[in-house]
Amino acid sequence: MAKITAAEFSAVLAVLVGNIDLSRLHFDQARLAEFVIGDPILAGEEFLRFLQNGGRVHVVGEHIIDCDAAPSLPKGLTLEYHKKGGKLLWNPKDFKLRFHPEQENGVVGGYTLREWLKNEPIYNANVLDYWLAHPYIIPLECKGKWTYFWNTIFSDPDGTLYVRYLDWVDDQPISGYCLLDYGFSTNSPAAGFVRERPEELETS
Repeated sequence: MAKITAAEFSAVLAVLVGNIDLSRLHFDQARLAEFVIGDPILAGEEFLRFLQNGGRVHVVGEHIIDCDAAPSLPKGLTLEYHKKGGKLLWNPKDFKLRFHPEQENGVVGGYTLREWLKNEPIYNANVLDYWLAHPYIIPLECKGKWTYFWNTIFSDPDGTLYVRYLDWVDDQPISGYCLLDYGFSTNSPAAGFVRERPEELETS
């Protein structure tokens, strides 16, 4: 792997700075300056970890998600389908939003999308439940979108099918659910992962 040049590094920093919403920055500038000036080597190492993690905040500690557990049920609905996924050791680098090819320029029906996603690596609603309990690990790619968890499907007494999603209200994550009868656009991706299976824990 080729080393990055100083000019290339400066270009990366310019992109980062240019995409920061300064109105959302709330921190003690004096403490930050003290940390950087007081221990510039440590500060540099922490920033390097951020870059090596693909521009993502490093998740501190182990987060183990039980993807075999019974997911939370929206009021009035029952569990129709739930594809189990074992014990998942969460790593944000494994996360990937999944889109049907037609979602880029249009809308795809829920039943068509569900069938297509059966061949895609996606998460079930256990991940959504865990995210809501630990919102600081939610990937930033989900902001401003309705992120769906298609490996769990619910039904009402009439047999109508629903899928749960992650939404945002006043910059806070919440859970909702949507009929499969609806159409899904580019703002409605599936929560998935890279083709290589994320790390799972061995169970005895």
